[in-house]
Amino acid sequence: MKDFMKLRIKSFKLLNLNIICIRLTDDSEYTADISSFSDIYCYPTDEQEWNQAHIGECAIDIEWPSGFGIHLDQIAGLALKQKGSWRPNSLLTIILLFKNCFALSNKISE
Repeated sequence: MKDFMKLRIKSFKLLNLNIICIRLTDDSEYTADISSFSDIYCYPTDEQEWNQAHIGECAIDIEWPSGFGIHLDQIAGLALKQKGSWRPNSLLTIILLFKNCFALSNKISE
């Protein structure tokens, strides 16, 4: 299993609204539809907001000025297409999504 703790985002492309492609420091590449997060209140709602994305300070996530962010392991877990030798299993994806949703709900309730 790939150790995402050691990897960072090198670059990214916003292909369409909801579709993102990241390249990691090991040169693996993941393309994912992240629309499953669109119910989160700070998710970018239009193309103008979507295009304001940037790599986060620690290079482990993509962030938007609205406050929405998605980590590299979440993008890999949702990958529709990948270049590299690893594909996450569905249990890991579910755990990562649950962890992110729990963290966001705690942030909202503060």
